[in-house]
Amino acid sequence: MAKLNENVFLPMSLDGISVYRMKGVDRMVVRRKGGPGAKAIKKSGQFINTRRHNAEFASAASAAAHLRHSFRPLMQIHNGNMMPALISLCWKILKKDAVHGLGEREVQFSQHRPLLQEVTLNPAKPFDAVVQCSFRCKVQKAKPSVTIQVPALVKRRNLALPRGFAYYRLVFTLGLLQDAPTPKQRNHPAHTVSAWTKCSSGMPAQNYTLKLSSSQTLAAGRSLVIGVGMEMSMDGEKVVRGVGVGRVWEVV
Repeated sequence: MAKLNENVFLPMSLDGISVYRMKGVDRMVVRRKGGPGAKAIKKSGQFINTRRHNAEFASAASAAAHLRHSFRPLMQIHNGNMMPALISLCWKILKKDAVHGLGEREVQFSQHRPLLQEVTLNPAKPFDAVVQCSFRCKVQKAKPSVTIQVPALVKRRNLALPRGFAYYRLVFTLGLLQDAPTPKQRNHPAHTVSAWTKCSSGMPAQNYTLKLSSSQTLAAGRSLVIGVGMEMSMDGEKVVRGVGVGRVWEVV
């Protein structure tokens, strides 16, 4: 791959040659256009494995969107694009499918639930670094619901709040996750929040109960995703987006 000096000027496209910038490269990059066309990739037997890999990537992307939707009420905590990390996680799960062949492997969430607890909303500030204690979850599977038992939160003992804010509150979600979801398959998660509390104060022990709608049942190939988070505010009314903490707490 050729590179140009920063002071050299060329059109961005000229006679089959493209000139562009690449992240991490301090000079212009020159590339000759080429490669198979879309029709060849779609129909030619030469690219059958390409089509299989593309199908699996599409499955991983659909599963990642489905996973994100299961804790959607926490998303205003996140301060960037979460999809690449979720697709990477779903791709890892897909590759563990030893039943189906290349191009037909599936994202079986229910077979790899512990991996989903890697999901964090703000990698720069883990939830466990702010709330330094465990929550106990009592799950009812017959009529999907969960009661989350939160112990008393005490500053400088098990609570280390981010600086620069006046109020905080806890957020809890409960979502239903389907193995090998279709591209537009969505289930509506339940969520609840605590009252806004001044950052100068701790929070008493409390229980929070979430229930899914009667149409959402926990059948084979489905999992319950319990999400926890903390939102911050300057006035006790409006959430400051992208500065809280959160994670997938448990998957059952």
